[in-house]
Amino acid sequence: MNLLVVGGTGDFGAFYASLFKKHNFEVFISSTRPEYGKEFCRKNGYSFAEEKDIPKMDFVVLSVPNFAAPENVSRFAPLMKKGSLLMDFCSVKGDVCAQMEKFKISGIELLSIHPMHGPRIKSIDAQQVVFIPVQSGEKSKLIEEFFRSEGANIISSKPREHDEVLSIVQGLNHFSQFVSAGVLKELGVDLKRSLAFGSPNYNLFLSVVSRVVLQNPELYAQIQLANPLNEKMRASFIKNAEGLARICKKNDSSALEKEIIKGASNFKDAEVFLLEGDRMVIAQKEVVRVLKKHIGKMFMVENLLTHNYHYGEIKEVTSSELIMLEKSRPTKINLLKLRLVPKEEVILWREKNVGKKKLDYSVLVDENVLAPAVLKALTSVKECVFEFIGEYKSEKLQKGKKSLTFKASFFADENRDAVDSRIKGLLIGLGYSLR
Repeated sequence: MNLLVVGGTGDFGAFYASLFKKHNFEVFISSTRPEYGKEFCRKNGYSFAEEKDIPKMDFVVLSVPNFAAPENVSRFAPLMKKGSLLMDFCSVKGDVCAQMEKFKISGIELLSIHPMHGPRIKSIDAQQVVFIPVQSGEKSKLIEEFFRSEGANIISSKPREHDEVLSIVQGLNHFSQFVSAGVLKELGVDLKRSLAFGSPNYNLFLSVVSRVVLQNPELYAQIQLANPLNEKMRASFIKNAEGLARICKKNDSSALEKEIIKGASNFKDAEVFLLEGDRMVIAQKEVVRVLKKHIGKMFMVENLLTHNYHYGEIKEVTSSELIMLEKSRPTKINLLKLRLVPKEEVILWREKNVGKKKLDYSVLVDENVLAPAVLKALTSVKECVFEFIGEYKSEKLQKGKKSLTFKASFFADENRDAVDSRIKGLLIGLGYSLR
């Protein structure tokens, strides 16, 4: 089925274009920069779409800024064939859904979606995705199946509810991070030094602030200004901040305590929120524990800001950073910026970027020794993958003996002589003679 991502060259659109392609959609891309869009399609195996191609699309996905969504609905909906689906990925739903309502009689399906994540994630498994059906049908069901098959959690909502909740989930959340970042800048805080004093909660606080202010300032500014309900939220934020500041200036401990208790009264299921905080702190401590366990060993992490992989020997783990020896050069990475890379992913990366070396070994064994038994013993050399090549019998060999040949494959960044020595030592220790 043909699927067009309008704005598919942007980070978010590109993420979903790749995901749709994985599910065997025939992916098309349109862009306000045609030449760039065509080159993007060529590199990624997509097709570039023009306006004349719209009638052949089964799905049209609007991955455009909030302010541009309503006019794009008006532009594409009249060109789409009956039974096709028009959907958007906007973070504010009032205007775009109101515009979709105007095309309910056109014979197309209309669905407003808000995936509650950014483009930096690897998978949408366990991610929240808000669905606002405007006009449902078979195509809408297919999109729901697509998200569920990827492990996403689907939440049904309506435009007004969505924007009210998002003025808190995004609006208040982001605005408080903007303010915090501004305070840290104005006070000239040495963030790196502060981490040496920081508690796990402070480290998580800086992590959240940095993710908001460093990732995509243009997008976060749009989100903050696009939702008209955010104005009410900001007024309440400022009112509460000024009120607390006045109490603090009076040094009135009793009044401040009352304000804290008043705010806490909204957290009715306090245990749930406390446990969630504990979970995040424990996760951060686990990262430190795993890294310290591998000091002196080869390990791989990913820098979440640059998406670069770092593979090397861990030399030191401090309260705020990892120090590793990468290609004989020391590399320092802030603990808040890294992801521990699982073993399977490490293997795939090394196969692509490092290459393999191979060594052959022929051993003289008794005639009753079976190759699988030797292979099983060789698996104790963890750096290698072994393959049985063949068996050789000849009168030239000692009576009652035969020769077995094995191939050892290992990554090219391993020490060849050390690997060779371990394999030979193992074979000799088993009582076999090397040929």
